[in-house]
Amino acid sequence: CNDFSSRRQWVPEGGEVENRTKKRPQNVARFMVWATIGIGYKSPLIIMPQYRDGEAFRMDANDYIRKCLSKVVRQISAVGQIFMHDGARIHHSWRVKQYCERKDITVLENWPAYSPDLNPIENVWALLNRRIAEFHAETEAELIYAAQTAWEQITQAEIDNFAASFQSKLQRC
Repeated sequence: CNDFSSRRQWVPEGGEVENRTKKRPQNVARFMVWATIGIGYKSPLIIMPQYRDGEAFRMDANDYIRKCLSKVVRQISAVGQIFMHDGARIHHSWRVKQYCERKDITVLENWPAYSPDLNPIENVWALLNRRIAEFHAETEAELIYAAQTAWEQITQAEIDNFAASFQSKLQRC
């Protein structure tokens, strides 16, 4: 069946085998995005490649620094700003820590990897996902366009609302 399973598909001699993997949910168009937000600030949406050298793209610390942090270092190193990234391994690698120290980025330490109840960006990602779904994209190009358009449509007021709720959420914890 061309889907790396033991299922079989019968086709007439000379017929084409249907590639069923294209319809599987794990094989639909997808990509990874990154952005940073704050009260009065919304970075551009950074879209990661789906593949690198024919392999699925996996971000490492160097990619994170080059593709993400370096794009927003001026904004997040501003006086009084505290940068919060989640607990993903690459975010806490020694390379990233050295980069943040060199660039005077104050980082909030010991943050859980996935904390949708606390981390304002998780609320923004949920909003972004809902807005992307409204586009009903079918191809990777349409999906990227939908993501960029939906990101641009998220207002600074919406982001400020999510970011402002952070302090009260921490106090409740």
